[in-house]
Amino acid sequence: MSHRVTFKSNITDPDLAKAALIDCKMPFEPLSENVVRITGGPMANATINLQTGEAVSDSDYHSRADLEDLGGLRQAYSEAEFRRQAVRQGATIESRKINEHGEVKILCRMHG
Repeated sequence: MSHRVTFKSNITDPDLAKAALIDCKMPFEPLSENVVRITGGPMANATINLQTGEAVSDSDYHSRADLEDLGGLRQAYSEAEFRRQAVRQGATIESRKINEHGEVKILCRMHG
């Protein structure tokens, strides 16, 4: 018997969500103005509500561990959010590196 599996995230901005999904190579389609469905890859058929940040799937397709593995998507979303804020504040991105722990290090230059 299948069950709904729900995971709360901070993925609520449509533009940042699209950028993160593209960055993670997760194909998607909009189901409405506030809901996207991932159409391929390990998270296929999961939906993300961009008003609440809830990611929802069915246990026939994914386990809670699969949804919690949205870490890469959440990381890409956070990076897109950081980049947008940096540009708004007049900074440019000088470099981006990923260390041995998978942490992203971004070097910015402020212009003033």
